[in-house]
Amino acid sequence: MLIGLLFGSLFFLLFLGIPIGTSLGISAALTMYLTGNLQYLNSVVTRLFTMVDNFVLMAVPFFIRAGNI
Repeated sequence: MLIGLLFGSLFFLLFLGIPIGTSLGISAALTMYLTGNLQYLNSVVTRLFTMVDNFVLMAVPFFIRAGNI
């Protein structure tokens, strides 16, 4: 039942034309919300911020911009 809800919402969102990454995030959050596993949503936000807050990854857009200039 849980897998059907996850993939059903994913394919429905993809059918609506929503991008793949956004569809994956929305379907995962919807499944967590409907099953009552809301404690995992806080860890998702923390992990996303931790992965983006990396000095090497922050330097890449600046090097690309410097190359364009």
